[in-house]
Amino acid sequence: MENREKASAVREFLQEAYPGERVEDRYDAQRMAHTFDITAKGVPHRVIVEEGFLAVQEASSIPGKLKDFTLIEHLRELGSTPLRVTKEGLKLEYE
Repeated sequence: MENREKASAVREFLQEAYPGERVEDRYDAQRMAHTFDITAKGVPHRVIVEEGFLAVQEASSIPGKLKDFTLIEHLRELGSTPLRVTKEGLKLEYE
């Protein structure tokens, strides 16, 4: 099930990490996940956030949890390799 408030918390976190860049998101019912696309300095980044992750988080705790997972550092290091956010942590996404 789609959770707009929690997805907004993820979007705001990404927007803060990439100021001035466009953060686009959509809900993928088939994957049961929110997909966020960012292009920073010509490099596309994709984050796929599972509903299972969102289900166990309060909206206010999401930025801290994503920091704990070092999401931004991984995005910058891995470039265009998509990352999946799960309850357990980050996983590489092979599409």
